[in-house]
Amino acid sequence: MSVLMTYGTYTLDPAPIMTLSMRHVRNEAGDLIDIVHVANLQGKLLSIGTSSPGPATLLSLQDEMRAAFSSCDGCKLFHFSCDGTILVGAYARVNSLTFSPSSDNWVFTSNYDLELQWNALSDVMLISGMQASGINYSCLSCLTSTEESWEVSIPENPARYYLASCSGRNRDVVQVSHTVAARGYNCCISGVLQNGWELAKDWVTDRLGYTSGVLLDVSGAFSFNPSDFTTYNHIRTTSLNKGVGDFSVNEQWTLLGGTGIPSCLEDFSVNVDTDSTSRFTNVSIQGTITGLDTRDSNYNLTKTKYESALECWTEVEPLIYSRVNCLASTNCPLRSTPSRTSIVKSPTTGTINYNYTYDTRPQLVTGSLSEQINVSDTLPSEQIAQIQIPGRIAGPILYRMNSLNPLQKTANISILMQQPTGCYQGSNGRTKFCNLYNTPNTSGIEDLLCCLESGMGAAGYTYYRISDTQDFDVMNGQLSRSTAWLYTPTNCSGSLPGSFC
Repeated sequence: MSVLMTYGTYTLDPAPIMTLSMRHVRNEAGDLIDIVHVANLQGKLLSIGTSSPGPATLLSLQDEMRAAFSSCDGCKLFHFSCDGTILVGAYARVNSLTFSPSSDNWVFTSNYDLELQWNALSDVMLISGMQASGINYSCLSCLTSTEESWEVSIPENPARYYLASCSGRNRDVVQVSHTVAARGYNCCISGVLQNGWELAKDWVTDRLGYTSGVLLDVSGAFSFNPSDFTTYNHIRTTSLNKGVGDFSVNEQWTLLGGTGIPSCLEDFSVNVDTDSTSRFTNVSIQGTITGLDTRDSNYNLTKTKYESALECWTEVEPLIYSRVNCLASTNCPLRSTPSRTSIVKSPTTGTINYNYTYDTRPQLVTGSLSEQINVSDTLPSEQIAQIQIPGRIAGPILYRMNSLNPLQKTANISILMQQPTGCYQGSNGRTKFCNLYNTPNTSGIEDLLCCLESGMGAAGYTYYRISDTQDFDVMNGQLSRSTAWLYTPTNCSGSLPGSFC
């Protein structure tokens, strides 16, 4: 019987006694992830038969064997055949090589113990009687442990309240976390030493990505319909430890339920402010829109957070006034035009912050930002004649006419108009100015002036308009109106004003 056993170019002669074992590696869930084959070889080195038998030759044979089994890559073909029939053929690595004393104390013989190991993926296994044809080798790799876990949670404050037409509800927001990790070891595949961390990486990357089935898997704790959710804000965090062969990835998603809703989160609050120094109520709304990004299956960005925030703002902005009216309780109606607005857009963070303030002040002119109305009346006073006497150091002599001065009422109105939507169009300066000069509708001002005149007539006065001017600051949108009247009692009755004391 002819026996041949080699490791690379080194021949084990005489052939040692070989013990073969096979170990199954399973993860914590019990899944088979690797099959490890181990060959224990017990043999002897012989100086007998050499040109110089003895300890020196035996020690030289030990050095030769150490060199053959000490390559850095540790990835050589282990070959075992009997009468030309190959029994074992696999790329193996050396686990250990030890020499032990023989009965002649290393004079002519030296005992050695050699342990070789190879993985099920180290090419085709040629182990007679151990080649298990029923094993699915596609599930095997050079791994010592694997992990894949999912975590599904519902945020306490989802910031997804959608309010329109005085009705709304919290939209479903779900946070999903996915962790995939593996630990590999260096092993020989196709005669090439593969790094354990790279094999772990291959196992991990094959399992990345979101699957809607995870929501069905947790249906016992939650009631979710996976088709109602869309994934956003896909985040991946990678951890690598080459020294121990670890590779892991944690990925997270934000899932939003509902259809036809922009891909964003929004949080807002309404504040009603009453002040004893003001007769009007101020109502403000502050909100933050946070856009969510979307990525394809290859983790390529398809829509940024800021793009999503802009889409959401387009829908939210027309709803602001109705939201304020729905949530604020005021005795008087709010003006539709805000008295103050603030919009802060941040492309880097993908957020839009807004702040609108409304008040219960009545409006004379539609679309005005602010209105100042001042009505002044001269109180009754005597007509006094001044008689000038030359040389009188004390001044003129004052003479009572027993008559009252005419009363005067003055109305001063200042209106700041809102900037029109868009730019001022025109092919030349003239048409642009004409569009800019388009004065606001002053019918509300006319109504106020009519009210003042009606009040004087109803009180029994005869009145005459003595002045009426209007000024429009074209560039700043400031409209000013000043009107004055003289008025006296219709009848001749009256009394002179007395002393304040």
